[in-house]
Amino acid sequence: MKSFQLPRFVDRALLRNVYICIFVFSGFSGLIYESILTHYLKLFLGHAAYAQTLVLAIFMGGPLVHGLPAKQHYQI
Repeated sequence: MKSFQLPRFVDRALLRNVYICIFVFSGFSGLIYESILTHYLKLFLGHAAYAQTLVLAIFMGGPLVHGLPAKQHYQI
């Protein structure tokens, strides 16, 4: 099996900068989504602390739910 090689015209520094930009954009979009969700839940629940707690539980529960199949597969 041949290893993957970048074409000659692709510079590693450029590729690294593209990955960094994608990572930063993803973080900002997640932060904006969390802020909007907290605002709407605050209107629905009537209290900011309850809304923030629920948003935090949702965001931290996501990796937990997605990690369960890995736990079953790797017998951790």
